[in-house]
Amino acid sequence: MSVLIQRLFGHSFRCNGGCRYKAVIILLVVCATLSSAQSNRLSVDRFTIKEGLSNSHITTLFQDSRGYIWVGTSDGLNRYDGYGFAIYRHHPLIDSTIVGNYIQSIIETPDGNIWIGTRNSGIAVWQRETGTFLNIGKESDLFKGLRENGVYGMQSIGDYVWTKTRNAIAKINHQTKEFTKYDHYSSVLKKGNSSSYSVASTIGKVWFGSKDGIQCINKEDDVLHRIEAGKLDKQVEVSSLVVVSDTILLAGSEEGLWKYDINNGVINQVYKKTNQRNVEGINTMYACDDGKIWLATANGLMYSHAPYDDYLHYEVSQQFIDPLRKITAILVDASGLLWLGTEQDGLFKIDQKPSKFSSISVNDDMEYPIDCYDFNSVFVDDENNLWLGTAQKGIYRINRDTKQFKHYTIYPAYVDKNDPDVNCIYKDSKGNMWFGTDEGIFKMLAGSQRIHEYDYTLSSDFRYLLKTNVINDIIEDRLGHMWFASQFGLYRFDGNKIVSYWSDSDADYSLCDDEVNVLFEDEEGQIWIGTNNGINIYNVVSRTFESIRNQDGKDKVLSHNIISAFAEDHDKIVIGTHSGLSYFDKNAKTTSFWMDDDLLSGKVYAVEIDDYNRIWVSTGIGISSIIPGTPPFHYNNSDGVPDYNFNVGASCKYMDNQLFFGGDKGLTIIDSQDVPTNINKPKVVVNDVKVFRKGRIQDSYEGELEKIEVLYRRNTMIRVSFAALEYTYPSANTYRIKLEGHDEEWRDVTYTNFVNFSNLSPGEYTLRVKGANNDGVLSNNEAKLEIDVVPPLWMSGYAYAFYLIFGILLIQTLINYRIRNYRKAYKALNEKALDKKRIEVQKESLSRVHQSLTDSISYAKRIQEAMIPSEEMVKKIVPESFIYYRPKDIVSGDFYWVYRKDHQVFFAAVDCTGHGVPGAFMSIIGYDLLKKIVEIQEEHSPGRILDQLSREVALTFQKNGQDGSLNKQSVDDGMDVALIKLDEERRVLHFAGAMNPLYIIRDNELMTIKGDRFPIGYSDDTKQLSYSNHEIEVYPNDAIYLFSDGFADQFGGPEGKKFKYRRFRHLLLNIHKLPIDDQKAILHQKMEEWMGTEYEQVDDILLMGFRL
Repeated sequence: MSVLIQRLFGHSFRCNGGCRYKAVIILLVVCATLSSAQSNRLSVDRFTIKEGLSNSHITTLFQDSRGYIWVGTSDGLNRYDGYGFAIYRHHPLIDSTIVGNYIQSIIETPDGNIWIGTRNSGIAVWQRETGTFLNIGKESDLFKGLRENGVYGMQSIGDYVWTKTRNAIAKINHQTKEFTKYDHYSSVLKKGNSSSYSVASTIGKVWFGSKDGIQCINKEDDVLHRIEAGKLDKQVEVSSLVVVSDTILLAGSEEGLWKYDINNGVINQVYKKTNQRNVEGINTMYACDDGKIWLATANGLMYSHAPYDDYLHYEVSQQFIDPLRKITAILVDASGLLWLGTEQDGLFKIDQKPSKFSSISVNDDMEYPIDCYDFNSVFVDDENNLWLGTAQKGIYRINRDTKQFKHYTIYPAYVDKNDPDVNCIYKDSKGNMWFGTDEGIFKMLAGSQRIHEYDYTLSSDFRYLLKTNVINDIIEDRLGHMWFASQFGLYRFDGNKIVSYWSDSDADYSLCDDEVNVLFEDEEGQIWIGTNNGINIYNVVSRTFESIRNQDGKDKVLSHNIISAFAEDHDKIVIGTHSGLSYFDKNAKTTSFWMDDDLLSGKVYAVEIDDYNRIWVSTGIGISSIIPGTPPFHYNNSDGVPDYNFNVGASCKYMDNQLFFGGDKGLTIIDSQDVPTNINKPKVVVNDVKVFRKGRIQDSYEGELEKIEVLYRRNTMIRVSFAALEYTYPSANTYRIKLEGHDEEWRDVTYTNFVNFSNLSPGEYTLRVKGANNDGVLSNNEAKLEIDVVPPLWMSGYAYAFYLIFGILLIQTLINYRIRNYRKAYKALNEKALDKKRIEVQKESLSRVHQSLTDSISYAKRIQEAMIPSEEMVKKIVPESFIYYRPKDIVSGDFYWVYRKDHQVFFAAVDCTGHGVPGAFMSIIGYDLLKKIVEIQEEHSPGRILDQLSREVALTFQKNGQDGSLNKQSVDDGMDVALIKLDEERRVLHFAGAMNPLYIIRDNELMTIKGDRFPIGYSDDTKQLSYSNHEIEVYPNDAIYLFSDGFADQFGGPEGKKFKYRRFRHLLLNIHKLPIDDQKAILHQKMEEWMGTEYEQVDDILLMGFRL
């Protein structure tokens, strides 16, 4: 230490003893400062045009009484609320915009208005109530009197705004805008170069920087004087002034820093004794309320405390050294945040508060030679050694007490390959260190300093399985058994042998999945196993596995089946998954998961629980701490977290409250019992209100809003923007809102700094907004905004009175109208009652007639059924046969006829003209004639049978003439017939047809034997008509079908068309080999499907089929 003192302050030791003592004190202060700067990593945020600034050349900074940060640039004015910059620029066509864009000075007057001084355009006053500008421009009396338009400095003192131009001073009444001009000494031989001249005040005096030194006005006598040149080494241009006490004034210039003793009028140049080197030029200065001053120099930022004789450089990150050499504006806000404006590099915000967490990362000034910060695993042993497993760079060990550091490699230096990824580290009860990697298991014996490969109990099988495997986790249970979780299976080493466990879908008790991610032993000694498809719990006593996992078709029990971490909180097991955080209640034997949005969908990398029962998790949004039953707290880069990319399972807890989380950019170290809290309470303000109608902005309100009126219209949305003006980490500030008159309770906590209200009903509402900073510290004030939704004329009170009167008149008119109608209706009802009685008599008469007709037709049906043989009688004649007979009405015009004579069997399918009762009469005539011709006249040839039948039908319907002779004119009544005679001995079938054909299916081929094309009863005077007789040889298994046209002519299907013969033939071909009764059932089913519910039967249906 003495050598270092000699080197740094050698000249001091050549002085007297007091000088040496002073040097020692200075050195201790410097060392303490450097140590503090190194131990507390600064949080720096940068704002440029990219982040929304109007320009990156910052000219001045100011924080108003409401908490807004105002940023003056060379191209526009900016107001920052923590979320974005509101930009104000001059618009030549709008008078209410700011007077100019080059901003040089910003102050606030007692009425809350913001005065903005511009370089060449005068002064703009931002009016707090309206959010618009009142401009005092070049043409105003003020600037005409001053004869120059540039404002280089301003200060609000009482009712007056003291304004400094290049060569003059003005005192302006901020309410009346009346002014007094002061012409101070200004050398015509000297041109000012400074971009600003500060204005400061002490008791009874106002001080001004100028190109000719310091100017002063005594408030009592309004007399202007200046610090005489003789009191300075030479006359200098003073650009910066700060009052540090009632007796001390500091003045900065390009030539140095000056300290002026107001009481005795002595001014001395301060030669800065810094921890770097002497710096001459002062760009700007800022005085804090606690007496600390900040100075911007060409060599960076400096600071000092009373008595302001020594100045220290402010240490920042290396990447910000160059931008901070050109500081143009300094501000320390209400939270102690340091804001620095630069000439070209934008705006910087520096949080000087101590970080919540410490870290080991590439951004930290580390005293250890660490060349890899991708920490896959972390472990702290009982000797307070911190073990860090890296990706391909081995293992680092740091003793946290002695600061001893050692780097271990998995493979010796002579092995030409990278080290494997160290995924887990564990120290067993014997003091051995175990390391799980992506190339197997390695071990360091107790007392040894060399890592060697685990022998796998000399088993070649397990050596191959584990050496080529990825080891994800290692633990030791209470029995001293070592457990290895791998990408392919679970292994247990009991000291003598290794046992493996696998997933087996056929076994009741097995692993959920072969890929095991994490292991954990609870207080009862049970082993919790996290896999890629759920959780297993191993009972060390029964040596069985239980499982917990989501299953298809059942309620979810876990937020995700891929498990990444475990921790124990008394009677609960906290479970980290790839999609949120879950827990298992050991008492109730049930699982559930946290419903917070940030913890429900994000991946959980690691979980630890401190001694205060707080749950700490690493996720994709940083580090979060959870007190069960309350919303989580989230921590990020500004809190000391190196990065958001954490590694699965890379965490550990030392003692009760020291937590470690590893990621690919470094290690986060948490002392959970001493996490600093931001105690700065924000001020909550309403920024602006926008009214949207049908998606477009219709109205906009700015300024200090207390009440707004909105005209009620449909499709209207009101958006209210607000902010908690505490800038440590604005995006983590939280809000609770309540719209009185609409909400019964306060709404849930939100990070969103605006709220939308759609289609509010007419009425008066009060919006209340509470805010909290990033650490949940609530504001003292509560922002309120009254919203009056004004009803339109048609919804006003006068309108409702008119509606009431009009409604009463309308009701009276309706009542009178109804009374007249009732009288007319009563008369009409009496008439209708008489008509109704007559109608009921007629209806009763018609009912009797209808019933009589229905009874007669029903009787006719019984006659027809008695006449036609039943299907059972037909089956006795031909067993392999069916009759599909479906009349359209009660009685049918279709009928069938079957007759056996020895070895000859006759079949006929007859379709008479019409259906219903007329058809039934025709069927009786036809049936009687067929029976007479075949059975009585014994005519057995089908052709001649039809000839005789045709003549008999024609004779039956011939009319008698008036003279008693027969009239040859025939009627239009007839029959379509298909008639066959089967000779069972000769195996020959005879067929004759009138319009209807015969189908024979043999060997999957359908033969059609067509009938003659004229019906029964048709006669032609020009020629003799006779029916053809067809003789067909038949064979066993031939299927024969006779039918009428009812099946093919039925309407139906998706298009409402006829079934048609082509589809009919195809259907018969498909079913002809089926049993004969199944054929009938299928025909009926197809007809029902074809007709559906939309179509009615159009004709009688008859189909006869039999198989030889």
